[in-house]
Amino acid sequence: MYKEIKDIIGETSVQIHTISPEAGLMDAVKIMSENKVGCLIVKEGDDYVGIITERDVTNCCAHCEDVYDSKVRNVMTTKISFVRSDDTLEHATEVMRKKDFRHLPVFDEEDKIIYVLSIRDLAFAKMEELQTKMDIIAEHMFTWELDGEKHKFYKEMLGERGKTS
Repeated sequence: MYKEIKDIIGETSVQIHTISPEAGLMDAVKIMSENKVGCLIVKEGDDYVGIITERDVTNCCAHCEDVYDSKVRNVMTTKISFVRSDDTLEHATEVMRKKDFRHLPVFDEEDKIIYVLSIRDLAFAKMEELQTKMDIIAEHMFTWELDGEKHKFYKEMLGERGKTS
């Protein structure tokens, strides 16, 4: 029943936005703004060396002496937590909750980042799951009006008594 991450990623390829650790912080802000993303993967050559998020930028703005001269290297998160595409959404949710992250890179079997899962992705997946459950419940209920009030019963609970002649 638990969906895997690959179920919400789908088959479409997604551009992973990256930046060099030597880039300026304002370059990172510009890339995030232009691409409407909340984070960038920091790459040095072919190696993933970190992630920089909106939260990292905000913290720098609050605590750095010179934001405009700051480098991505000095602001990024270096210990990348991640999930794999065949992990469940529940696992990803738990990782995000425990680490207080809003973005989580998704690696494939070849250790390449194929997606950056966001808290929004998880929220939409959960809403879809809840809608499906509500639809199933609605199929197994019936409603009637008695003394001006609507009443709902599960058909299974009524058994034979729920059948009308």
